[in-house]
Amino acid sequence: MGVADLTLYEIVGAYGTFANKGIYTEPIFVEKIVDKYGNTISKITPKQNEAMSEETAYLMVNLLENVVGGTRESGWGTAASLRGSKYQLYGSIAGKTGTTNDHADGWFIGFTPELVTGIWVGAEERNVHFESIEYGQGARMALPIWGNYMIEVFKESEKLGYSKTATFEKPESVPYWKIDCEEYKSRENQNYQNNNTTSGQEENFY
Repeated sequence: MGVADLTLYEIVGAYGTFANKGIYTEPIFVEKIVDKYGNTISKITPKQNEAMSEETAYLMVNLLENVVGGTRESGWGTAASLRGSKYQLYGSIAGKTGTTNDHADGWFIGFTPELVTGIWVGAEERNVHFESIEYGQGARMALPIWGNYMIEVFKESEKLGYSKTATFEKPESVPYWKIDCEEYKSRENQNYQNNNTTSGQEENFY
């Protein structure tokens, strides 16, 4: 979600690429056609192509998981309410809220390892909008719909074929470091107190 005008269909397809380990799968509305006897007349297979590496897709998933999480110390993500008492969605979830100018459109694209769902709330004419961001934002307009929808999905998870315990798989080629940032915080504070800036030759990390 960004400055470009995209349809919900297009955005859901794009976000599905992250969950599908970098493979873009064209969204389809009809999976198969059957006759009145239940015989399959036609089966539609969606087009697929590799849009990014599995490693890049996982890194994006990891970032988007933080939108649905956070801590009091580091700050809460804009969709952290999904983890709260109202929705109680505690499995592997990633997503992104979105808000347009003048509070006209609210978005939430959320996904689990097995299901991507997009929500858009708005009007055909953008002059129809909320007066302020208090209600005119993705976290207030679209996210509650997604949360209530996923509650019902997980209630019927066995029937629908979705797992509550599925997790995003981390590729072995993606490195992981646990970094204690206190040293860097102390260094920043000292530099600020000395009215100096770093030389640019300090160690960089991600």
